[in-house]
Order: sequence, then C-alpha cells, then structure tokens
Amino acid sequence: MASTDLAARAAELPAGIRPLLKKRELQAYFGVSHWTVDQWLKAGCPNRRTPGGRGVLRFDLAAVERWMDELEQGAQTA
Repeated sequence: MASTDLAARAAELPAGIRPLLKKRELQAYFGVSHWTVDQWLKAGCPNRRTPGGRGVLRFDLAAVERWMDELEQGAQTA
C-alpha cells in the first residue's frame, strides 16, 4: 500500500476516527524500512498490542506523529 493511498484514505474518514495501522502500513506511510520501525519501537514509539494470544502490534498514526514531533522538538532544543 502506498503511503499516499493510506493518507488519502485516512483523510476520508469522519472526524475523530483514525485506524490503527499494522507495522507494514506504518512503514509504507513514512517510507521507511522494517528496521527503522524496530528502532523507533526501541526509542519508545507509541504502539498497542491487539488482545488475545498473538498480541499483534498496531500503531495509532496520530500518536506516532505526535511522538515524532516531540523527538524533533527535543533535538532542536538540545
């Protein structure tokens, strides 16, 4: 899934409704590798695990974007 497709679909949703993204979708949205997302997770990227035995990772795009903004602001003030 191309990041522009995902962004367009998210923009079409009613206000207040944002889907939780799979790791692969997060990679596509930001145009980064699996390794990069793993590094983000180690650095504290917000995520959720689905209920049940598998506990699959899901990402709230708005929370990830806020986290990235906070990182950027911290780097600028340092």
